[in-house]
Amino acid sequence: MTVLDARQCGFIVGPKRIASAGHGPLDGIHFAAKDVFAVRGQRTGAGNPTWLATHVQASENAEAVEILLGAGATLAGVTITDELAFSLSGTNVHYGTPVNPADPRRIPGGSSSGSAVAVARRIVEVGLGTDTAGSIRVPSSYCGLFGLRPTWGRVSVRGVIPLAPSFDTVGAMAYDASALELSMQALLKPQGGGTTVPRSLLLAEEYLDLVGQRERQGIVDGAKLIADRLRLGLDTAAVLDAETVEEVAEHFRAQQLFEVWESHGAWISRYRPSFGPGVAGRFELASRARRPAPGSLRRLRELLAARMARAAGGGRIVVKPVTPTVAPLMDAPRSDFEGNRQDILRLTSLAGVWGAPELAVPYQVDGLPFGIGLLGSPGDDEMLLGMAAALDERGWREML
Repeated sequence: MTVLDARQCGFIVGPKRIASAGHGPLDGIHFAAKDVFAVRGQRTGAGNPTWLATHVQASENAEAVEILLGAGATLAGVTITDELAFSLSGTNVHYGTPVNPADPRRIPGGSSSGSAVAVARRIVEVGLGTDTAGSIRVPSSYCGLFGLRPTWGRVSVRGVIPLAPSFDTVGAMAYDASALELSMQALLKPQGGGTTVPRSLLLAEEYLDLVGQRERQGIVDGAKLIADRLRLGLDTAAVLDAETVEEVAEHFRAQQLFEVWESHGAWISRYRPSFGPGVAGRFELASRARRPAPGSLRRLRELLAARMARAAGGGRIVVKPVTPTVAPLMDAPRSDFEGNRQDILRLTSLAGVWGAPELAVPYQVDGLPFGIGLLGSPGDDEMLLGMAAALDERGWREML
């Protein structure tokens, strides 16, 4: 039996407990926090030793950490992230790569890699992470977890190192849907307008064309199973045309690159940190990014809101792939990782640009984890969490 060290299990220096600040609905639950959340008395490292060395200890917890502690949860430790959360692979040249429990030969997905692996290894019940371009949904897909990217703005990002503020969200991953529901209910700000009962499922045909053949069949089969377990109708149709899918992904890339440099360009220029090859290349691109046209993101969001309302409003949930394939092998060429990143963004950027919640539901393709995405309208977070809990209650895990 292989004995894994703390970093291989997702933690930076090994579990370091911080007891709950009181009693509440999360009594008995342990959570891990990605290394972008401020933890009182510790320095936040953002997955990079230069960042760690150039920043002081936090005087207070990030608001999300404080909320979970106040609800009765215990912080088990801080977990590895891709550098400055600017990657989707889950690898880190400085701190190592957490080992994917589903298949040690494969990447865990990032950038919330450590939190995902700590949950998948059942060390903690909840992994606190961030999702800008898919950093909760991708590791959830690769490691076989429930994971929620919430509606943009519904969970506080105070005390969290930013990446691209127009898209940054704080969410969570869990092996059991009940733990995800409890933790996210604590974190979500009250918001009117969301739907509480799902009406039907709509399998988005245009996104099926962006995945491999095995994965396509997996999504189709998984969507039917979800509809059956939840006793919902299932239709298959195009939600967006192919040109709009590309437009959304391209705008996301452009806006993200510009905001990334706005967030970190001054620090990078001052300290010249060492980054891994993929991250270094993306920061180089960010340094040359131009400001998108004023109002362009708002106009695209309004366009998406109108189109999605017609196709998937009023409790109709869009079913789509989370990732184009199962987790890639660790020894795949780096060019494959970068190409895979662009393919992922075509699938994940819709939620980011629209500002909508997306739930990753664990499924399998050829015995490997592969996430099914359930995309709601902005404010539908509670409904998605309820759907996850209902699947778990009806034996979803036993079926996998």
